[in-house]
Amino acid sequence: MSGSKPVLSFSGNKINVQISATTINGKKIDKKITGTDFLVWNAPSGLNRLQITANGKGITGGVIFFPEVGSIGSSYIPMNNGANLETASEPISDASVISRG
Repeated sequence: MSGSKPVLSFSGNKINVQISATTINGKKIDKKITGTDFLVWNAPSGLNRLQITANGKGITGGVIFFPEVGSIGSSYIPMNNGANLETASEPISDASVISRG
């Protein structure tokens, strides 16, 4: 998720969500967000781990990934119970990983 600005959105009658994240620099983020109907949280850029735990039933959500720089589009991953990023999406390498042989 580094190189993107994740925006987490949740909906439900009673939203109670625990967010745990780690930045690429190793900084840990623990955040509890609560609300009703619709809730949005802007995650910081440069995350390499993100875990969301719903503390209740009837909460749905998704993650929108906006590019950190430029305007090349966005990606969306709906959150389902027990979903893992590895099974939801494969990362796309940028051109800097290509080398001449």
